[in-house]
Amino acid sequence: MSRLHYLILISLLTPLPVFSAEESLPADVKSYIISHYTEPTQNKAVQQLASALQQTLSPDAAERDIAKVISLTVTRAISCVFQQFGDGKEPYPAKVVKEIETLTANTPAKRKAYEAYNKALDGTTSALPQGNTCE
Repeated sequence: MSRLHYLILISLLTPLPVFSAEESLPADVKSYIISHYTEPTQNKAVQQLASALQQTLSPDAAERDIAKVISLTVTRAISCVFQQFGDGKEPYPAKVVKEIETLTANTPAKRKAYEAYNKALDGTTSALPQGNTCE
């Protein structure tokens, strides 16, 4: 079994700690989401995305195998946003994703960490998730 397969298997079998939005998101991100996304299912989708993007800022996210695992979470969250905002009305899902991505990497240190995560994914591919990806 490859290391990537092992990490994916462990990530699927290991229960993640349950954090409320207050614990898992920085105050500025949480405040932005609360004020801009008041519809409950859309709010939850954006919180899922913001939480996934927070993982990309971890120093470990710059390691290719870990970045791939995190990428699965981010891809599922982006898919959820498209499911919840895909009605052809504003805000458009791509704009929502870009806003949260920009807000997540809003300092030079965070931007550098996010760029390191993306660099770790250079040359990789990922598949679009199927079905409901909202948590």
